[in-house]
Amino acid sequence: MALPEPPFLSIANLGVTDLVAYVVSSDIPLTGQINIADRQSFQQTLQMRDFGIGTYQTYRATGVPSINLAYPVTGTFLCWRHKALFV
Repeated sequence: MALPEPPFLSIANLGVTDLVAYVVSSDIPLTGQINIADRQSFQQTLQMRDFGIGTYQTYRATGVPSINLAYPVTGTFLCWRHKALFV
């Protein structure tokens, strides 16, 4: 079965945050610092160290309504910063 085409399925952005929720990498160029500490997906992922799902909201980097998903990522490839979360 094929996946639905946009606007039914799309990715607003892929990014990485540090452990205090500042976005350190983003597909979309950022004009300033973005912190997602108040987002449910980040809080769930940090607490459970597992996949987190947010609520319907406006994405700060794009202004587009979305549902955020988060998954913890750790490894030496991010040693320049420290452990990070994939958001």
